[in-house]
Amino acid sequence: MERLGDTNPDCEVRGNKTFLKNFGRLRKAFRRDPEHFSKCLSRKLATQSRIQGDTIEFQGVFSKDVIKLAIEEYLKDFVCCKKCFESSGKLCPDTHLVKLGKTMFLECEACGSRYQVKDLK
Repeated sequence: MERLGDTNPDCEVRGNKTFLKNFGRLRKAFRRDPEHFSKCLSRKLATQSRIQGDTIEFQGVFSKDVIKLAIEEYLKDFVCCKKCFESSGKLCPDTHLVKLGKTMFLECEACGSRYQVKDLK
């Protein structure tokens, strides 16, 4: 997990919008497409979002804890290998997403396992 570094959100609320200022750093550490990461966070927060460079803007006011939970769920669902965790008890973020046909898979570079994950469509 050292590769991921600090996964705590750096948030700022301005009016009725919340800005995740370290969005770019997080998505690069997770090695995920910004559109996929933003779509997932938006769905978990049940709001609209807009990427602005390395920042993402959410419509609405959200606490740092709520955004942190959404990021942790993204890590669990789309970044960390469940098979490696089951066998070693450690989180393994050395994965990538692969789409085969209409099905999305998480493929682990460490253990070689591949399993289906939910597609955001």
